[in-house]
Amino acid sequence: MYVYKVPETVIGYEITNQMGTLLKERGKSRALILCDGFLAGNGLIESALSSLETKGLRYELFTEIEPELPVETIERAFEVAEQLEFDAIVAIGGGSCIDCAKILSAMVANGQSINEMIGTGKVKGPGIFTAAVPTTSGTGAEVTPNAIVKWSSQNRKDSIVSSFIVPDLVILDASLTITLPAHLTAWTGLDALTHAIEAFTSKRSNAYSDMYAREVIRLIAGSLRTAVYSPHNRVAREEMLFGSFLAGFCITHAGTGAVHALAYPLGGTYDVQHGLSNAVFLAEVMKANLPACIGKYAEVAGLFGCDEPRWLREKAEKSIALINELCTDLGIDEWRKTIPLKDGDINAFAEEAHSIRRLMDNNPRELSLTQVRDIYESVFFDVGS
Repeated sequence: MYVYKVPETVIGYEITNQMGTLLKERGKSRALILCDGFLAGNGLIESALSSLETKGLRYELFTEIEPELPVETIERAFEVAEQLEFDAIVAIGGGSCIDCAKILSAMVANGQSINEMIGTGKVKGPGIFTAAVPTTSGTGAEVTPNAIVKWSSQNRKDSIVSSFIVPDLVILDASLTITLPAHLTAWTGLDALTHAIEAFTSKRSNAYSDMYAREVIRLIAGSLRTAVYSPHNRVAREEMLFGSFLAGFCITHAGTGAVHALAYPLGGTYDVQHGLSNAVFLAEVMKANLPACIGKYAEVAGLFGCDEPRWLREKAEKSIALINELCTDLGIDEWRKTIPLKDGDINAFAEEAHSIRRLMDNNPRELSLTQVRDIYESVFFDVGS
């Protein structure tokens, strides 16, 4: 049995201007605010901090959040937390920031180390009150029971999975995503799309997760290009943020598969942003999974607005072409060429990816080590790539 936790959610454009009210209404008096140095310095969170002061709430800022969440970052945050008295953690940022808050909350409340929580169901109990305010539209970390940490010295990533680390409050404010650079908008949007497609076709897919996945695919197919190339389009930004949020429910209830398994070695070794890692593999993994996913891939094409061709397999193949077109339009091919993967990495990366059984066993089609190796080769070393 697994218990799913659904956080209380507040949605509104510029709703973070009411952060003080939202926390005070929930009985909070002092918050530890996590964000990165860029957000702290560009004025984007000033209105949120001002609202805390207006409502008489005290707060401390921790601004050392780093991409891909090294263990050392969490440990530094914990050292700060140990010196303070607070009754809420607020994460304002992307997936790494929110994951840091989720882990920190459990560490503070339960006295556990990061190592003791690695795996599924290892967290002893609930953490302290945590609010998640996503500033990217990709990870869905604000609603998932997962957190990813990186052991920099070992070039390895691990997962902590527990319903106890799901945030208590989610604040969705699309105004915070307006200034997200085009490439990060593309990468994080494709991350959310990958979540939806992998959950939709996974072995654990079900009517509940499929309902969310269909809506996520429809939203992202219709809004991602606009969000990238017309960044101040409020509707597109709102639809992307909500799509990412729903995609978090998809992976909570159905999980992901081979795309994520192949992506992890890139992030662990070369610090490739997770959304970009997923994006470079999505179409090739879909090709490998096609025999097991014809019906659902045909649905994906329909959700992208494609009514032709009429034959099911051809329509399924069209979905892969549509993903390739989207990735090309968003510049993923050019960004892929910046990843310094070497021919000598292929075997080790393939073995690592193939060994992540929680993902590979949830993939809709059994992929051999040779097939995984072939996908790496196709993505990075095929002639013309």
